[in-house]
Amino acid sequence: MSRLLRITQLRPHLRLVQPFSTEAERLHELPFKYPEVKGSPIWMEKMRTWFFRQDVDRDGYLSKGDFEQQARRITEFMKLNDEQAKKLMDNRMHIWKYYVSGDPDNSDTVKIPDVEGKRRFLLAVNSTLRQSFFETFSIHFDGIDLNNDGEISQEEHAAFFYGYNIPTEFSPEVFKTLDTNNDGHVSREQFLTAYLDFIFSEDPDSKHVHFCGPLLK
Repeated sequence: MSRLLRITQLRPHLRLVQPFSTEAERLHELPFKYPEVKGSPIWMEKMRTWFFRQDVDRDGYLSKGDFEQQARRITEFMKLNDEQAKKLMDNRMHIWKYYVSGDPDNSDTVKIPDVEGKRRFLLAVNSTLRQSFFETFSIHFDGIDLNNDGEISQEEHAAFFYGYNIPTEFSPEVFKTLDTNNDGHVSREQFLTAYLDFIFSEDPDSKHVHFCGPLLK
């Protein structure tokens, strides 16, 4: 069963965050620190932008083809070898099949329209699926950390933007907001903190509002 989109059968689920003792525990609990998402104008702008960025061929639907194109574009940008390209394609196909399509058994033919995608997302962020976003975005990090050194470089981040058909000129500024300790790299913790804030926060002044580049009105 898909972790994110089999949501019509799930009940709303928000809970208090308990004290944590390790960074890993803090990250796992992070989705629950945010209140219920109301679907405010700023949140809808972010989700409209998120959907548009994922829809690489710009046909108004999310499909397997979009995730294949993401992998191909990153491969082109980074000039990956065959082994690296296959690993990246497998990563994107795993995310599409099990976390986005909503129907792993028929994921090859699933097409999710814009309006339906946002509706599903609003249900998902307020359901028992909150925890799964941590897992999904951690897998996503692995698909951006192309040399497997545990960090995202500026070049790898630019490749991520290129893969999503986001103008790479926006990458340096967004990268700075992720690299909170200014060491020139983005750790898994920094990436997850920013991505989760982008998805769950409705604060228009959050520094992670432009996680996927400029917002679409």
